[in-house]
Amino acid sequence: MNTQKKVYFLTTAHAYDDDRILYHQAKTLIASGYHVKITSLSSDFSGCVQGIEVYAKNCISEYSISQKKDFLLAQLYDYSPDVIICSEPLTVDAASTYRKTHTCVVVYDVTEWYPTKRQYADVFVLLRPFIFFAYFMYNLVSGKRADAFIFGEEYKQYPFKLVFPKKKRILLPYYPHPDYIFFKKKMLNPSKLCLCYTGRISKENGTFRFLHVAHKFIQQNPHVDVSILLVGNPKTAVDAEKLHEAMRMYMFENITHIPFTHFLNYTKVLQDVDICFDLRDMSVENSYSLPIKLFYYVACGKPILYTKSKAISKHMDISKYGFLVNPDNTAEIVEKIQRYVKNPHVYEAHSSAARDAFLKKYNWKKIEQSFISYIQSLCNGI
Repeated sequence: MNTQKKVYFLTTAHAYDDDRILYHQAKTLIASGYHVKITSLSSDFSGCVQGIEVYAKNCISEYSISQKKDFLLAQLYDYSPDVIICSEPLTVDAASTYRKTHTCVVVYDVTEWYPTKRQYADVFVLLRPFIFFAYFMYNLVSGKRADAFIFGEEYKQYPFKLVFPKKKRILLPYYPHPDYIFFKKKMLNPSKLCLCYTGRISKENGTFRFLHVAHKFIQQNPHVDVSILLVGNPKTAVDAEKLHEAMRMYMFENITHIPFTHFLNYTKVLQDVDICFDLRDMSVENSYSLPIKLFYYVACGKPILYTKSKAISKHMDISKYGFLVNPDNTAEIVEKIQRYVKNPHVYEAHSSAARDAFLKKYNWKKIEQSFISYIQSLCNGI
């Protein structure tokens, strides 16, 4: 137990109640005797959550870069942390400035590619390589400024692992804690099927592919009573309009759209779902990214149909509880759904294997002690 050390989580892009930051890392450290605080620039809240101090201000769009850094520095000077866990380059920048006059450890928790396509999507095409290079170098400098790393997945270790091989690091995947999983054993009824997509509603994320697949399956299997669950919000006006058009075009008889559900209710929403989908674009960025929600589907015992991904294939054998598919091959995906309907024993085997994989491996309780030990080792070096 460490009753003296303070750990401060800084994030610009995530909300203060981000599942990884608040409900897994921060809660684990609080339970281990640390003082913990979270500051976010993408949400508003001031107070205490389950023993964790929070000061969040939604100023990500309002403040300039220098103003954001100054805001973060003011919070750092006020809290005087021993360990600062940073989620983005700007937070590393602020933390390293603070470290110049205070003894602390700066940890870069890498869970996203930086830059992402969205960061330069609106830039003139000929300028994109230069913008990408500038962002990439900024991220690399952040790695240099950090004292240690936490990586959410294996591929996200690069280029840091190669450029800074001597810096401490830990691989801490996005496994969910059993406390946040509402599990309901589901037996497949071949004449009644619930198909589900959760996440950002957009073309890139595959929402409209999912709706098209559902439409085709219904057309080819009129004897099956199909319901559709859509959980998530469009992020742009264009995506909202595309969703409206898709709803009008397909005229689904039984579709439920839940714009938002809190993390603590997320798996409860999935209790009556039969199959979960993620048919995102087959881009390089997506192929080398490990989706967080994948582990929640597995924990709930839900068979999954996912876009082919090198990251997923490297991390797990998904053939035991689902299929990796070409997201643009609608016929192939429909055939996979039909395979479950025609062979309920295959569905049962995949569902049981998914739940078993969660209980034995893809489970926060299996890795939380390594996280505690890692933070303790960093504190010991101060």
